[in-house]
Amino acid sequence: MKTNDLRKRKTSYYRWEKLRLEALLAVVQRKYEFIEIIRRSKNEKDVIESVVPRFNISLRQAHYLLGLEFRQLGALKYEELQKEYEEVLRYYQIVAPNNKKL
Repeated sequence: MKTNDLRKRKTSYYRWEKLRLEALLAVVQRKYEFIEIIRRSKNEKDVIESVVPRFNISLRQAHYLLGLEFRQLGALKYEELQKEYEEVLRYYQIVAPNNKKL
């Protein structure tokens, strides 16, 4: 495998991990609000339209969160997520040092 291919794959992996953790961090402390939005909404489109601006997340992040089961969301701890996020950021900066999309 070429070095550039490996670097691109690592960059993509850490970019997705960064986005995933940002979404979880945005919601975990306000999970009851997130769940209430889901309960009130008629369909997935309504949920997405509500959570994207309220939690300042992307469409991709919103779709990821909707795929989680509520018990998974309830078990998450903010401090643990924050540590994992910081570690992913460090690795992301190593594999993609010139990437301005942080």
